[in-house]
Amino acid sequence: MNWGDLKVLSLGVSGAEVGEAMAGLAREAADLIEPVRERSPRTAAYLRRQIGFTAGINGISDFDRTA
Repeated sequence: MNWGDLKVLSLGVSGAEVGEAMAGLAREAADLIEPVRERSPRTAAYLRRQIGFTAGINGISDFDRTA
């Protein structure tokens, strides 16, 4: 917080709650990206890779990168 970073865990939210919320948002994003695949499969694949990368960094293990 000295650097101006506010971490949600410092607000009393559990890691499990954060992980669950992030996984839900990742699934929602995947649903929104799916229609893009028809017109721009490379763009859709790129967006899914980015979500997968970020999910991996943040330890979201239940995000399905292959769906």
